[in-house]
Amino acid sequence: MDINTSCPICRNLRKPSDWSLSYSKYYDAKCQVYSINCERCGEFKITHELIKDIKTFDEESALKLSWTIRDNTDGRKRRRDGTDLLLLKTSNWRQIAEKARVATSYTYIVDAIIQCIGDEIRYPGRSAKFSLAEMAARVCLPNDALVETLRSLSTVPLIVFNSDLALQTDMSLSLKGWERFDTLRSGSRGDRAFVAMWFDQSMNEAYKSGIEPALVSCGYQPPFRVDDPLHDKSRKDREYKNRIDDRILAEIRRARFVVADASGARPSVYYEAGFADGLGIPVIWCCRKDDERKIAFDTRQNAHILWESPNDLKEQLENKIRRFGWIPNPK
Repeated sequence: MDINTSCPICRNLRKPSDWSLSYSKYYDAKCQVYSINCERCGEFKITHELIKDIKTFDEESALKLSWTIRDNTDGRKRRRDGTDLLLLKTSNWRQIAEKARVATSYTYIVDAIIQCIGDEIRYPGRSAKFSLAEMAARVCLPNDALVETLRSLSTVPLIVFNSDLALQTDMSLSLKGWERFDTLRSGSRGDRAFVAMWFDQSMNEAYKSGIEPALVSCGYQPPFRVDDPLHDKSRKDREYKNRIDDRILAEIRRARFVVADASGARPSVYYEAGFADGLGIPVIWCCRKDDERKIAFDTRQNAHILWESPNDLKEQLENKIRRFGWIPNPK
């Protein structure tokens, strides 16, 4: 690998023509070290031994290291401190990579992009020039994947291009984009989920021993279920009217995602899931295996968690949430 033309971390995440790189070389305790300033990753140090051993990082490791280095660089700039740069060595690079917030779901990626743009421009009506290389590192994507995602978001539209899409692109948020940014900033969707299911005694254990513990284990508040008395206001509030339909729609709007269990083929479950889908809120479909044939034709093409017991439901649901990366405030 030629250190003069390519970053040892992210060389396989972008085109060769995308490079903006500077470096210096020195010796530390008889160890040859490169101090690098990469447009995508930021500033860091890396030993010659690691470069020689690794040659090229696999894509997942490169994404994680690039995110961690960029996060460290941004943090040093915000604090305006003189703390040492990250030093990557053969003995520590894997531990450093594991600190990264990996983009494992489309929703997480979109939210990260909206947050990145909104944090920079701060006010509606403004725009700013963004380095696509830096943004790709901050949202943990290869450069080409970021470009295609930005194009998709401009058609919704959540973002607006004020110049041609290039390495430096002038962007702003649309009205929908600002609404989504406000939701993210308020945290109203951060750790809340909505459960749409059949309110029948036969489903109580599926909820209490399956769905609820899976969500709580992943860092969510006890989920909203409309028949839960904990969600009712005090009966002393005489002006309060328990409008279930209004509460359902309000809670779906506040949810990060919806768990929709189709067991029993209840029309209300399909209505609530459809409402969420129309708002762009993800839906995780579940169904008791015995009821698989009752799943409605219109939603049968969606992947369903087919469960046989509450413990089976808990395990599959928790695994799916973690695989999508829908973990509130990941560290």
